[in-house]
Amino acid sequence: MSTTSIAAAISRSPSTDEIWIQVQVRDPDGNWQTVTQYIRVERVPGHFRFGGSRPYFRCWCDRRAERLYQLRGRGFYRCRRCHNLAYQCQRESAVDRAFRRLGKIKARLGGDPDYFAPFPPKPKDMWRRTYERSCCQYLEAEQRAEADFDMQAEAILRWG
Repeated sequence: MSTTSIAAAISRSPSTDEIWIQVQVRDPDGNWQTVTQYIRVERVPGHFRFGGSRPYFRCWCDRRAERLYQLRGRGFYRCRRCHNLAYQCQRESAVDRAFRRLGKIKARLGGDPDYFAPFPPKPKDMWRRTYERSCCQYLEAEQRAEADFDMQAEAILRWG
């Protein structure tokens, strides 16, 4: 039984804004491979009265990124676009997005975001017109969710 082991070391150059990462990865054959990657750090000046600067990594594709990601078992750090990563909401269907929106409206009103939970009463510190606007948004989102669900169910029944 072989397992993947990873050992890493991170160093920073004091004279330049550069980081180098040295990662040792054990391949499936059991051999250790050392992967060294140099990553530039770019500092962008602050725009507000506080001044200062904000650091960003420069990815391999020359994009500016706040975070770099390493896929399991590989030694290279890349941005979201290079690794073809997506946020969870980007992978959701129209039905899932509609039901998530319903839950967000309920949670904003202090209720349980579950679809089958009762609609929450007006919070004490909320204006009535704000609550009524949220109720209207919920009804519109619920109609949209039901329409999307019906379309998806029809497609499944036609396909099956």
